[in-house]
Amino acid sequence: MKLWKSSGKYRIVFLGLLYGLTRLLNLTGLPIFNDEAIYLDWGVRMWNYHEPFLSLYDGKPPLLMWVFGTVVNIFTDPLLAGRLVSVVAGGLTLTGIYVLSKELYDDKIALAASAIYCLAPLFVFFDRQALMESAIAAMGVWTLILTLRLIKNPSFAPAFGLAMLWAGGIWIKTNAVVFVMASMLLMTTKKDKKVVLGYGAFALGLMLIMLLPLVAQKDAIKILDLNSRFSLSIGEILKLPVDTWLGNLRSVIEIGWWQVGLLMWLPVLKWVYKSKKSTADKRMLLWVGTLILVYAALSKVANPRYLVSFLPILAILMARATDVKKSVNKIALVASLGVFVVFDGLLVAAPVKYFEVLEKVTVYSQARNYLTGFASGYGVKPAIDYVIQEIGPKDALVGIRLDAGNPESAVSLYMSKHTNIQTVYFDERSVELPKENDINLSVPMYYVARDENFAGVERFLILEKKFDKPDGSNVGIYRVRSELNN
Repeated sequence: MKLWKSSGKYRIVFLGLLYGLTRLLNLTGLPIFNDEAIYLDWGVRMWNYHEPFLSLYDGKPPLLMWVFGTVVNIFTDPLLAGRLVSVVAGGLTLTGIYVLSKELYDDKIALAASAIYCLAPLFVFFDRQALMESAIAAMGVWTLILTLRLIKNPSFAPAFGLAMLWAGGIWIKTNAVVFVMASMLLMTTKKDKKVVLGYGAFALGLMLIMLLPLVAQKDAIKILDLNSRFSLSIGEILKLPVDTWLGNLRSVIEIGWWQVGLLMWLPVLKWVYKSKKSTADKRMLLWVGTLILVYAALSKVANPRYLVSFLPILAILMARATDVKKSVNKIALVASLGVFVVFDGLLVAAPVKYFEVLEKVTVYSQARNYLTGFASGYGVKPAIDYVIQEIGPKDALVGIRLDAGNPESAVSLYMSKHTNIQTVYFDERSVELPKENDINLSVPMYYVARDENFAGVERFLILEKKFDKPDGSNVGIYRVRSELNN
């Protein structure tokens, strides 16, 4: 019996196993990424030092960092803890895709769409990272579900739920405001739209009330100021940067092809242009089209990470298009998922090989960030483990330069699990350095640096060991000169 004709219980068990295998196996096999280290370290600091809005200094809303800080204090391995948060968020996205597909179409499309989401490398990758994108993706899928329910049966319950999702998304990352725009646009597609838009206005007002504690913070203005690093300003948009827009659309096509759909794009394009579409089809296309166009219009630089939160609904469109009764569509579905199984196997079992293979076919492999350069986590955890082993149970200091990311934030994060070790900034910008080459210390002190970036304290350092990254750069361990270390 075909799986989609079996009982719902078996379909759910199958999808649960598929999701678990792709998300949980070897979850910490890829070392801690630069931004993961920052966000998890912020979470610990916000929790332990009672600074709940610390992340606003870098323009990041705090909600997900609060979650990170909570789970990191529960688990022994902080990276595992943080990544499990994204696994749970991805599970909510998967659940939403299944629920929405079943409400709009049927069990067969629900199963196919869910399988596509489970196996598409872009979603597999970010559901295994302690970043914001999986949580935002979940907010987007459930926003669409509640928006469609509000359109179908206008009432306060879905409107209240929308307000919660809109506000919650913005409390996590401000790009969730795109979901608000897409929701309101969908509401205009109902013939009798005044009632629906009235409930939408109610949801907007309630959302603004829920955002008041965030916007009332003195550093809240930095959310807009610092996000200009990634998004075009109004002035830049008014200059009509056509080259940037076209480049962003090209990036969507390339990322979507290699990491989301492969051959499934062919029946999708044919379905979009030639097939008769239901109201549900048109609304789904409007939703996805709005998110992609807003991304292309506002982004300064194309990046799979900033796009991934807007694409999960593509899994439903692909399932819908390949459901058309033509064997070539089934071939496209099965062949694409087969290739994705290979990609996913490499990602789970051999991350370096995964990036090497993907880099051969697309410039959006992310190999630069995850394998090489300062953002890569390779060499970071071995260096930290080495220091922890050298220190043992005795009290000690570990110095880092006044910076965030790898290895600085990672050092602070992992050392927070050891009460005998205190992480301190050792940087000419943060401390007054003595004229002598030794420092008067009451306990031993080590220093962790990336690629000999010593922040002006190199005369105090004695090389202990280096840990290499795949590109030949390194994370170095140094002893700080003092009577205790000489």
